Amino acid sequence: MVDSSRSSRTLRGPLAASVLIGGVLCAVSDASHAAGEHYDAAMNYRLHCEGCHQQDGSGQPGYIPDLRGNVSRFLAIPEGRVYLARVPGTAQSLLSDTERAEVLNYIVRSFDRDHLPVDFTPYHAEELAKWRYDALSQPSVVRASLVAQLEPSRSSSADAPAKATGTSATSPATSGPPAASGPPASFAICAACHPVTSDGAPGIGPNLHGVVGRHAGTAAGFSYSPAMKDAKITWSRETLDEYLTSPGAKVPGNYMMFVGEPDPQQRKAIIDYLESLR
Repeated sequence: MVDSSRSSRTLRGPLAASVLIGGVLCAVSDASHAAGEHYDAAMNYRLHCEGCHQQDGSGQPGYIPDLRGNVSRFLAIPEGRVYLARVPGTAQSLLSDTERAEVLNYIVRSFDRDHLPVDFTPYHAEELAKWRYDALSQPSVVRASLVAQLEPSRSSSADAPAKATGTSATSPATSGPPAASGPPASFAICAACHPVTSDGAPGIGPNLHGVVGRHAGTAAGFSYSPAMKDAKITWSRETLDEYLTSPGAKVPGNYMMFVGEPDPQQRKAIIDYLESLR
């Protein structure tokens, strides 16, 4: 994270585990929008969302949630509607306000029409403009609250695995031994864009294998922002902790849409895991 069936399903599984982890709209830079071109919603979904959520909305098990039969449930309450507009990938998307509204309408109608409220009012540009750049700092906390409102009897058991895994660390983010096993739950949002394979090949973001000890902006095969290439940072536990707290503050002008992880225990879990990737 260094620059980067429609049936009667319940809120358990993909939704409760981490609905829209990386945001509904994966904010990926595209030259066409810099040129002012306007694509329809289906094409914008392919350009900006399909890389993570897949063409059919099925996501990536363990990392990116399945939108099918899940996403429109949030529209049952006003707070849920705002939530979909304020997850980081939506609020900070490079798409225009009109395009973001169109893609959200496309997503809820295409992947979860069965749970679309009968009185659903489509998202519109003015509504999306209100929330542009006002991304939720703790979307998982908001999600858990919404799940509790939508289906109280299932919310506790549905959220339990993520809480148990994600809060196991108790020491400060800048100390402690590297993780000895697989990635923590808190790394899921990173894994949406960043590979950790030993071959070093990048994904939407640079490969994080061996990132601890590496100079910023130097992973092979990835096109970094000028800000990251000029950052003159070596990734240590301390600098990673600072960056994960607020990427925009640590490296102003970098391309990564992640707004930061405020919980030091979650940051420690991520850094422990990154330090183990050697």
